[in-house]
Amino acid sequence: MNRAPCEHRQEYEELGYTIFKGVLDKSDIQMALPIFDEIITPDTEPPVVCSNKGARRQLNSAEYCEPRLSNFGEHPSVLESVSALLGRPFRLTRPPVPTVTFSGNAGGVPGKNWSGHVDWYSTPPGDLDSLNILGIVHFTTIEPFGGGFTLVPGSHHVVRGNLGNPELNQRMFSQNFRDFPGLQDEQEMRAHAGDILYYHPFLVHGASDNQSTTARKVLHTHYFPLLDSSPI
Repeated sequence: MNRAPCEHRQEYEELGYTIFKGVLDKSDIQMALPIFDEIITPDTEPPVVCSNKGARRQLNSAEYCEPRLSNFGEHPSVLESVSALLGRPFRLTRPPVPTVTFSGNAGGVPGKNWSGHVDWYSTPPGDLDSLNILGIVHFTTIEPFGGGFTLVPGSHHVVRGNLGNPELNQRMFSQNFRDFPGLQDEQEMRAHAGDILYYHPFLVHGASDNQSTTARKVLHTHYFPLLDSSPI
């Protein structure tokens, strides 16, 4: 069961992420899974996907946007969870991105050779960049070492606190987070089909190797709160 919105917001602020459970139901999942299989296979190549020559295949641009999956970015239950987290009006800022991680190498093994990054909107980041909300809608259940989203809890505080440090901010902008001062150990996140993980844009995160036989299928979403000066 999901907690009160204030508890999700507190967890998001403290750890840099929070998970809403069971946002999508079984009928939603059953409708979506065949579409993933149709549009992304282990053999799908650029420019349709970006893969970094690994097992992870991510739809590469809006040119290849799949409306049947993108509509989940505005699914009423999904919007309800975003509203609970933000507590204010918001907008969807880009088409949701389908991603499949097949069995194999995708980003390293947590605790061994994994390395994370930050999705910089600009370098240095703008004043409003930290207000973005990033989501991962799960259409399959993620078991340990199943290619789950891997993150460093609380790392958004470390990143934000070092933006004014010339030596360390250059390391961050170069995505060099190995042995970075102040970072905790990474954690591979488990989730069930229908769950959504929301994370802070400054959170150190990344893909991980899928050592299972089940392909991981998720949809990446992006939202931004409406401000008094927000353009329409």
